[in-house]
Amino acid sequence: MTLDYCFYLHEELYLLALRDPRVTRAARRHAVYALAGAVIAELLVARRITIEDGRARLINVLNLDPTGDSVLDTYLRRIAAARRRAGIGAWLKRWTKERRLPHAIAQQLCKRGVLVHARQRVMGLVSRDIYGQAEPEAQQYVLDKVYHAIFAEETPQDPRTIMLLSLADAAGMLKAVFRTATLKPRRPHIRRVIRGDVVAAAARQAIRTTLIIQAAIASLLAARVA
Repeated sequence: MTLDYCFYLHEELYLLALRDPRVTRAARRHAVYALAGAVIAELLVARRITIEDGRARLINVLNLDPTGDSVLDTYLRRIAAARRRAGIGAWLKRWTKERRLPHAIAQQLCKRGVLVHARQRVMGLVSRDIYGQAEPEAQQYVLDKVYHAIFAEETPQDPRTIMLLSLADAAGMLKAVFRTATLKPRRPHIRRVIRGDVVAAAARQAIRTTLIIQAAIASLLAARVA
């Protein structure tokens, strides 16, 4: 039986990041950039914000109507409450540095019954939050979606799948999930998918916007390495 889940991009990326518990700390930090980028992408799709043209890529709030998602609503209010407008890169950097976003997303998935939460003591001194799968089929649903987008011969037409692939690739998450040897020959296909060359014209704007977010993530990660 095929289960049809309905997740936001940040939820799908969180589930993707849980794929392998052996993933390095650096890879997990990089994944947070993708989570932050997904929040911006969802707010754009929901028409709660716009991004100005120009080098700064400043974010403007259009309206504060609830989106139906507590994570999106929280971060939308934060953008609106800022004393000064900031660009995509500034918000990505700020939210990633705070490290609150992954916890907020995980808590939301717990409320949906997808994850379970526990507190674990490290060396008997420090406690930390641990999130495990309550519904493994949900993660498999996301993995199958990404796998099909990468390895199937046909190009995916769903703009949300393309946006998911774009954000995951920007943060290096694909390398943490799939073997490099299997990804390398599919790189030309992945680039074509992310560009959205064959999707309907109405969906291209969302994909182009995600490419802007992808470029901002890549720039921030490059700065960390330099």
